[in-house]
Amino acid sequence: MTALTWMLSWLPLILPAVGTLPKPVNISLTSLNFSYILKWEAGPGTPPGVYYNVEYTTERKHSWNPVAGCERVQKPLFCDLTAAFSVLTEKYLTRVGAQLGGQVFGDPNETEVPFKPIEHLSLPLLSVAPSDRSLSVDLHPPLERLRQSYNILRYELRISSSNPDKMEFIKTESLKSYKWDRLEPGRRYCVAVRFCDEIEDMYSNFSPPECATVPAIFSADPLISGMLCSLVIIVTFCIFMLISTGFICPRRRLLPSVLVSSESEHHTLNTSPK
Repeated sequence: MTALTWMLSWLPLILPAVGTLPKPVNISLTSLNFSYILKWEAGPGTPPGVYYNVEYTTERKHSWNPVAGCERVQKPLFCDLTAAFSVLTEKYLTRVGAQLGGQVFGDPNETEVPFKPIEHLSLPLLSVAPSDRSLSVDLHPPLERLRQSYNILRYELRISSSNPDKMEFIKTESLKSYKWDRLEPGRRYCVAVRFCDEIEDMYSNFSPPECATVPAIFSADPLISGMLCSLVIIVTFCIFMLISTGFICPRRRLLPSVLVSSESEHHTLNTSPK
């Protein structure tokens, strides 16, 4: 036990002379909900008391700056880089340096991690609204605070229907509204979007499609014709019934046979000679 205590007390003096300290391992930089989190683990054999400093620079500046809030990190071993990575189109380099007792060990450049925030953006959101023989498409950023970043990018829209020969591809700039005209009524159309930016060298697969059906053109002619035919039939039937019941053009009614006989006899008596 005494020997172990002696070794630990001399460790901060021995390590600077040797100039080695296990470097951090399993370094990862992830983007989650537009937050950038750097994580790492202590290397095998890392002695107690070691802490880490995180620095960043850009591909153009090459001057390292400490990340605010990520100095003398011990546990948990992570660093939030969201505020440091403020320009989404910039390419950043991040490194993690291990220190013990005010001494820096190893080469922190060995842990450099490149990261370009714009390459980890989600695709813009699509909204599709049909109207009379046309289709309106709007693009929106996932978060409103990112609208300016999305507006500088270029996209490609794909519109398709059940007719594969009429699939269209349109390259666009920024988050504008777009409208397709002269579409076939009653047909279902689907729209998908992808990144297609040569300047930022950003390309992606198409998003899941958003679909809508263009309203069919309604013609009133068949309905009017049917109603007129029905009206003619009803009027004709009513006239027939009125005629047959004698309300219109009444027929001359025949007298009963008894009355006919009496009338004949009376006529004969009146015409006989006296």
